[in-house]
Amino acid sequence: MTALLLNSSLRPINSNAEFGLIMEWILRNTVRTFLESERVKTFYDVPAFPENTSYQSQVLGSVRSRELRGFWRNRNLSQSIINDILNRLFSFLDRPYIRQ
Repeated sequence: MTALLLNSSLRPINSNAEFGLIMEWILRNTVRTFLESERVKTFYDVPAFPENTSYQSQVLGSVRSRELRGFWRNRNLSQSIINDILNRLFSFLDRPYIRQ
């Protein structure tokens, strides 16, 4: 599912290769963080993660990887980057076969 999200749904939408790499980097680390954290998370949990610092802290509290914790603590994402990522993510999540 992650490969579908990263490769077929998001990258072709934006012609800016640099932005595509940044978006992939953020989403890849989000998925890795969710996989390492406690409690089950889905793609529907992703939108809250970059925007909600208390949710982010809660999730990171159960992540053992120093690399992942450091990635998020040292990341200052602009609102425009977050908005672009969320816009593309919501277009992916709105697909009927994903909602099932």
